[in-house]
Amino acid sequence: MLTFDLRHTNHKNVMLMTDYYLAIGSNLGNRQAHLDFAIEQLTEIDTSDVITVSPIYETEPISGDGIPDDLPSFLNGVVHIKSSLTPLILLNELQRIETEAGRPPKKDRAFWGSRTLDIDMLLVEDLVIDKGPELIIPHPRMCERWFVLKPLADIAPDLIHPTRNTTIRTLLAQLDHQPASRYSGGRQTDSSPDQQHD
Repeated sequence: MLTFDLRHTNHKNVMLMTDYYLAIGSNLGNRQAHLDFAIEQLTEIDTSDVITVSPIYETEPISGDGIPDDLPSFLNGVVHIKSSLTPLILLNELQRIETEAGRPPKKDRAFWGSRTLDIDMLLVEDLVIDKGPELIIPHPRMCERWFVLKPLADIAPDLIHPTRNTTIRTLLAQLDHQPASRYSGGRQTDSSPDQQHD
């Protein structure tokens, strides 16, 4: 498992930097290696720093109409970065990292399919962005997903969602607990309901 050391980051002028919160996930192949690759690649993006990496959780895929019922379980986490890149330019970098990890280009992807690596932009400071299907911030489904809100709450519980006007901690508390395991180096530890408000 990747051990992340902030002493190895390139510290830029914070006055020019924007806070981004990114969800990372994988359910194919060596899932932890794919997440480690994502974090390593994020550290290499010009004028960007990785600030915090959440704990990683193992969860079952979401279910619903049109979603295959035989998908492998996911590893999920959240990464906080600071970057001087604009959201659309950073999005291009995130899609490049996904492709380098073995995920098909966006035009060839199944919407609900398995993926070697998925990187979603969740929040960009307090901005609200609507670029149609290309980019919507805040992420339109983040408040429905325990596997997004739990790791986000682990690293930024008092962050305010810009359209819900409430904290990530509160949004998490409003969701039913999803059975999950905290994942560390191939070992899982049950995440019980009373742990979801750490």
